Amino acid sequence: MKKLEFINTYKSIVYLKYQSEATRSVYMGRMYAYLDHCRDIVGRTPSHVSTTQIREYLTDMSDSYYNQSLAALHIIYDQILRQTRKLSGLSYRKTKKNVWQVLSKSEVAQMIRDTDNIKHRTIISCLYLLGARTSELLSLRLSDIDRSSMSIHIRGGKGNKDRRIDITADLLALLEEYYRSERPRVYLFEGVGGSQYSASSVSAIVKRHEQSIGKKIWPHLLRHSIATHMINDGVNILEIQRYLGHNSIKSTERYYQYLQSRGVISLSYQLFHTKELYTATS
Repeated sequence: MKKLEFINTYKSIVYLKYQSEATRSVYMGRMYAYLDHCRDIVGRTPSHVSTTQIREYLTDMSDSYYNQSLAALHIIYDQILRQTRKLSGLSYRKTKKNVWQVLSKSEVAQMIRDTDNIKHRTIISCLYLLGARTSELLSLRLSDIDRSSMSIHIRGGKGNKDRRIDITADLLALLEEYYRSERPRVYLFEGVGGSQYSASSVSAIVKRHEQSIGKKIWPHLLRHSIATHMINDGVNILEIQRYLGHNSIKSTERYYQYLQSRGVISLSYQLFHTKELYTATS
């Protein structure tokens, strides 16, 4: 198989398997990294690389990078080259779960209050108040904001799941102030020349507050934070699931488990609110 045919076949498999552009980019990158390794280090094409050489390639990788690379190799050897035996005995690593500590409402308010740049302030506000993933935030278009119904249409979530989120008058006023100042054309947040704003820029915006807040901060932490705040405010679990765009209720339940492990809520609180909503909707 010629290199271009190989790459195009791999790409078609990745694009069918994964909906997120960020995830697609990761697995395309892992494939190119392996091809470069085969060419520059081993001096062979993937079809002529031995199992031992594959194992050597996978050494000294972080758990996350290893698992991504192995997934890419399964596409290469299982689905394209049909050389499944070369990956025999290789298994995915169990990754350590990050221990994260959510931000309090006052800490989120401090981040917003201490941000003078209107664009940066709006980004932080949207990450929190919309419970948006970074990819969802960057995909927001001006046309997704419905001023008449006071809502925002969030598109392209995990599993390509869309949702509509009601917004407050204060957030709408901030969005209008931001628009008058920045005048984006297509995307709500744009980079140079009207291009889509970058995830690295969003990350840098929130990380600037780590020293003043005294916690490690990344964009997704704001999503974690509003989820726990909604629980503390008594919002039912199915509403939180819809708000966050979770496909499975188990993804939402982890926030209850997080608060329970810290003694903030009891298991009976979780069961009461879950049962209450299921009864109301049955």
